[in-house]
Amino acid sequence: MKPTGSLPTTPTIDFDTWYTFANVKPLQMMDNELAKQLKQAGFPQSIHYNERGVADYLETDANGKTHIVSVPTLEELVEACGVDFHSVERFSYAPFLARGRQIMQTTGQTPTEAVARLWLTLHGVKSK
Repeated sequence: MKPTGSLPTTPTIDFDTWYTFANVKPLQMMDNELAKQLKQAGFPQSIHYNERGVADYLETDANGKTHIVSVPTLEELVEACGVDFHSVERFSYAPFLARGRQIMQTTGQTPTEAVARLWLTLHGVKSK
């Protein structure tokens, strides 16, 4: 039976044609060089997992030995900054800005990168 009148209809969606994001890489929260700087500065290393296995990256030293370099989460970085962390925000015209309690601020392309740079600054390490 065909509906009469001008009742609104919901569009039909064919779920079989939806694009799945299985092949799309997630936004990298920080580059490997920054993760390496955190490790060298003494940031606690822990292994992070995702659906594909280890989410951190591997580095091979001069002796051929492989090491995991932790890529910490935003939560881990904020916790590690402790009471010296104040905020992280983004203005429409700039990258993310992380602020410490002492008139200290750092920037990054992601909130994680900005807070990682803040942690390095709080520990007297100049990030590259």
